[in-house]
Amino acid sequence: MSEIKRNRTSTNFIFYTGYQVLLYVIPFIVSPFLTRTLREDSLGLFTFSNSIITYFVLLANLGIARYGQREISRAKANQKEVFWSLYLNHLVFSFLALGIYSILLFTIFKDQLNVYGICALYIVSALFDVTWLFYGRENFKLVTAINGIFAIIKMVLVFLLVRSPEHLWIYQTLYYGAFLGSNIVIFTIALKFVGRPKIDFHASLKHTVPLLYFSLVTVAVTLYTVFDKTLIGIFLDKTEVAFYEYAEKIIAIPKMFLLTIGTVLFPKMCSLEAKNDKSKMSQIHIISLFFSIGIGIGAIFGLIALGKPATTLYYGENFAKSGEYIVYMSPIILFVTLGDIFRTQFIIPKKRDTFFLISVSANAVINLILSFALVDLIGVYGVIIGTVVAECVGCVAQMIYCRKYTSFKKIVTYSIVFIIFGFAMFGVISGFDKLLPISGMAKTLTLFGIGIVFYAILFTLFLHFEKTRKWGSLL
Repeated sequence: MSEIKRNRTSTNFIFYTGYQVLLYVIPFIVSPFLTRTLREDSLGLFTFSNSIITYFVLLANLGIARYGQREISRAKANQKEVFWSLYLNHLVFSFLALGIYSILLFTIFKDQLNVYGICALYIVSALFDVTWLFYGRENFKLVTAINGIFAIIKMVLVFLLVRSPEHLWIYQTLYYGAFLGSNIVIFTIALKFVGRPKIDFHASLKHTVPLLYFSLVTVAVTLYTVFDKTLIGIFLDKTEVAFYEYAEKIIAIPKMFLLTIGTVLFPKMCSLEAKNDKSKMSQIHIISLFFSIGIGIGAIFGLIALGKPATTLYYGENFAKSGEYIVYMSPIILFVTLGDIFRTQFIIPKKRDTFFLISVSANAVINLILSFALVDLIGVYGVIIGTVVAECVGCVAQMIYCRKYTSFKKIVTYSIVFIIFGFAMFGVISGFDKLLPISGMAKTLTLFGIGIVFYAILFTLFLHFEKTRKWGSLL
């Protein structure tokens, strides 16, 4: 029987980071093509329908992504039994989600059956999603390689086949088909490790309640990460959904890169918690704070400085609004990243599931109240305010809850230093913006390069000052 090998944390980080870079380099390449071929109306319809199908995928996954990783990483000799007891829950709720969606498909969504019918592929792909097994085994290499190959294939086919707004169905098929194809391949490989199904209903029931906890958390998170697009589509216009979505795509590039830290270190922190190795957990946490705060604040100031001109040049004049939204959405990068660190390094590994649920649910409630109250008054900006405030409150609450394990002094020190660096970078970019004799894309790229180099120099000097070369042995 095949074995799923564990990788070193450094190897996992390299491969997972590489995959995340690929995930956002591909949209970076494809997005200008889509904004000019599918245009804002078709893209708005796609984004809105995708937000709807996401709720059913959440039901299918039932919070298994984090919970499954944790249970697999904590299990020793019985990982195969744990897998099947978890997957049985996943299977039941996947079919439930598919059944409910099928009913709605021929009732509420029957007028746009061609659009919402293709969306069902997303739920089917969730049925085969067992990436949590590999991540729990600290094997990111195989999963990221397979997903990366399918992402590249999808990109090539989009360029070859999508030619006009009428080709939305082709784009949908490629988009959801890539998820389905990669998940089937990964599932097939997983079967070689876990062997034949071992049905134990009693063992599966033990996981049902914790999975429901995690699913409620996932639903709560979705209410302020996906529902914002649903809200904009209902109260405003579907073209506004497209503008918001493509602003979010830019914000997602640094955000998802930083979330890689929490994702890669999560199984290790679960393992260290099981061993009660508090010292190493604390050391890894400090390293995570340094890089998350440093890169996050740098990304925020960079987007504030260049978000508007870069987005207009990149997406085209039709998507100029996206550039305006980016400036106000940028603080989300830091709040999401820090919150994820506290969740993946302490709250979830220490099984503080009740607080996890309460804190995330509170964020969702805050976001919903503010967004509903403000969307009629100031449009999309009301949704942005609701999201930013919710993420900030959640981050602070989780940081206070983890006060015994984190260092407020380090957080404050790192934040102050990197904010100063950020202002300095902003000043340098603004100065060169007035001095450079060039314009257009060349000027934007030059300013972008100057900002990165300047900030990277300051970052490296501070990194050396903190004597971080000792950190390498921890990873």
